[in-house]
Amino acid sequence: MSTQMLSENDVRRIVGISGKQSKKVTWHTTQISVRQTLSLSEYIETVRNIIADCTVQDTYAFEFFDYAFRINIIESFSNVTLPSDADSLFLTAYSSDLFDTIYRYGNQSQIDSIKEITRYKIFGKV
Repeated sequence: MSTQMLSENDVRRIVGISGKQSKKVTWHTTQISVRQTLSLSEYIETVRNIIADCTVQDTYAFEFFDYAFRINIIESFSNVTLPSDADSLFLTAYSSDLFDTIYRYGNQSQIDSIKEITRYKIFGKV
């Protein structure tokens, strides 16, 4: 039996990925773009950002995990510019359905994988 090597283009064609594919969705009255998938480097950067956002003086602050996860997923998978002040950012993460909208239209498997790997890194278990 011979083996055949798949090219990057073959894989992209099979899984339906064409570069930085995104989907335009209406979130309430605002049209946003939701990324369908992250590249490997973007995936790694998102994981590292979540971990960094949960680190205070070289110690993991477990209470920041869900917040950091939500904010970084919004930033990585959408074109939304988040507010800079802490209270508005917190409200965006928890009092709006922006994260849920991005999760619904983004690559749920990849988002779940990011959560699983960062939870493992921070908590030592899944």
